[in-house]
Amino acid sequence: MNVLVILGSPKRDGHTTVVLDHYLKAFNDAGHHVETLFLRGMKMIPCIDCAKCKETGECAIPDDMTLVYQNIKEAQFIVMASPVYFNSVSSFMKIMIDRCQVYWSKKFVLKDRKKTKDKDGVLICTAGVKHDEETLIGATKVVDLFFKAVDANYLDTLWVDDTDKIPAIDQTDILENIEVKALKHLNELEAKYK
Repeated sequence: MNVLVILGSPKRDGHTTVVLDHYLKAFNDAGHHVETLFLRGMKMIPCIDCAKCKETGECAIPDDMTLVYQNIKEAQFIVMASPVYFNSVSSFMKIMIDRCQVYWSKKFVLKDRKKTKDKDGVLICTAGVKHDEETLIGATKVVDLFFKAVDANYLDTLWVDDTDKIPAIDQTDILENIEVKALKHLNELEAKYK
């Protein structure tokens, strides 16, 4: 199974990566191919609404998004990982999601509705504050639309909160629960993608 990780954290080794590593352990141990795109390290400019994707179904901006598009095409499972800022995903993640306008244009402007490959996806978030009903709503709504655009079934949202007080690495009970969820997801996906 091809697993694509899209890491939207500004830090390569922050709280989000700690949680992500615990989640991916089952996939790595099972020998699945895991490709991680660290968005902060990539050259991507925001969508400029040039409307070329509405004409061609392709993005006209020549930057590292071409690598993102290729990896999305090949992936069977997409793991979105981002800290929560102002109740949404990071700016790095949002730029990438906005550039996925090409998928919307293909479907709804050019009427090209064929799927390239079945996909599933999860969202992993970290938040400095204690989680409540509103903390993740912006992130989950944005990622839900992203998954719909790329024809991915949105399986789950996992999070570790209160990292301003308790670092993610020290929240062992939650990390263990995330590993259990990962194993459940892995078993379901392996059965689906045999």
